Amino acid sequence: MRIQIAVRRPEVVRFIDSHSDNRTAGVVEALERVQRRRLAEAEAITIGVRQAFPGVD
Repeated sequence: MRIQIAVRRPEVVRFIDSHSDNRTAGVVEALERVQRRRLAEAEAITIGVRQAFPGVD
């Protein structure tokens, strides 16, 4: 499924254009990076909780 989104912040568009040859690829890469970071944060929290409470599942 394709959904188009409009980026209406010129400073964001300039940033994307200065760091990528392809706007779509630049946005997708940034979103994937955010997704990976959030998953890693959630995993770190889970590991921390398991270490703090080893007997609880």
